[in-house]
Amino acid sequence: MDAEQAKSWLETATAGGDAIRAALDAVKGLVGVIGSGKKSGEQNALLSPLIDLQAQLLRAQQEHFACQSAGEALKKEIVRLNETIARYDRFDADAGNYKRVAAAKHTLCYIPQGDPDAKHASYLLCPKCFEAREKSYLNVAKEEFHADAYKCPRCATEVWIENDKTMEVRSSRARTDFDVFDT
Repeated sequence: MDAEQAKSWLETATAGGDAIRAALDAVKGLVGVIGSGKKSGEQNALLSPLIDLQAQLLRAQQEHFACQSAGEALKKEIVRLNETIARYDRFDADAGNYKRVAAAKHTLCYIPQGDPDAKHASYLLCPKCFEAREKSYLNVAKEEFHADAYKCPRCATEVWIENDKTMEVRSSRARTDFDVFDT
């Protein structure tokens, strides 16, 4: 059901509610006319079915209001779903600007099309969120000697990517007993 069908359905339901209200007012008027004055057996015979009809119309009116509320809820749900579809369409159009790359062994992530690889990417997108049609940027969580850990703030996925860091190793001579004389 699209928004136009829902609107048409609500208009029809509103018209039905107006008809119920008009019938209820007519029955109420008849009950008032018949119920006024002295009560005869014939009046009581007419009054009882009218009162039953009035009760049925009140129940129908309550059901009508419940249907109207359900219709409004459906209308809101349709609007929400249409917004979700539009967001997914925008994501799908933007998804072509990214490529999936192997960041490290058994590790995938998404990077902009123009970047050569994950080590030299301007930014990284979480693979789990990207597959769920959400863009979530990976943040550096830990920097190690040969690899950096990136963590997704949305789903907490952790991705390790090798880095180009080198460790500088310095050697020093062994200490001797004569070092005291060097000063």
